[in-house]
Amino acid sequence: MILEDNFDNMGIYYQAQFDLVTNNVVGIKTFNKNNVKATPNDVDFQDSTKKAEYIAKLDLSALEKAGELQKNIFKKSKKILPVFVAISVCTIINPYNIYEITSLIKSFNLPENSINLLLVNAESIDNVNEVSKSLKHFMRHNIKMYLGDIATMAVFVELLNEIKPSGIVISKTLFGDVTLDSRKYCILKEIVLICTKFGIDTVCDGVDNAMEAKILKDLGYKKGIGDFYMPLMSDNLFERNYITFLW
Repeated sequence: MILEDNFDNMGIYYQAQFDLVTNNVVGIKTFNKNNVKATPNDVDFQDSTKKAEYIAKLDLSALEKAGELQKNIFKKSKKILPVFVAISVCTIINPYNIYEITSLIKSFNLPENSINLLLVNAESIDNVNEVSKSLKHFMRHNIKMYLGDIATMAVFVELLNEIKPSGIVISKTLFGDVTLDSRKYCILKEIVLICTKFGIDTVCDGVDNAMEAKILKDLGYKKGIGDFYMPLMSDNLFERNYITFLW
């Protein structure tokens, strides 16, 4: 059975992004929480095309809701933080979706880099050239691209050979339970050295405790997201707290 579209009832949750050195809020990440499945299984769809169409609608709906939040805050305070909206690989390889995303971001009439795209489900990339072509399109339109779900280093290296993203998001899979004498520590050190050399921002998603935050900061990672800093908030609750982050 194909799931019903229920995008008007889709909840967008937000989590603040913190500077690992200063602990100041420097950005916002969005999360989808739908009344139906936000990331449906293949069995819910007749074919992969239907699944891709559904995910694209989720992505565009989340982008629109995040843009409206930014517009509301900017109208009140004349200041906003950059928001990072997750966009799936299957969404950006469709030329129609590329056009829709670009047009939607421009329609908000916000300062540059107010809305950034975070590429997720990178492990599903079959054609790096096709994906990099799409990413280059957004970059030509001054839309910052971050690579998310960086737990699969082969994908990261392949994409890095084609483009220079604005930043990467390191997943909990890669840094969870890291200690100073672990192999993970050595891997994380090499990643941050590569990113520093190429001028790529680094964000660690899923920072849950002070030890992780300290190790990542000492390694040279720039930003963190996670319950250690702030829990997920619904759109209404986050909007009420948003203004306090700006001052």
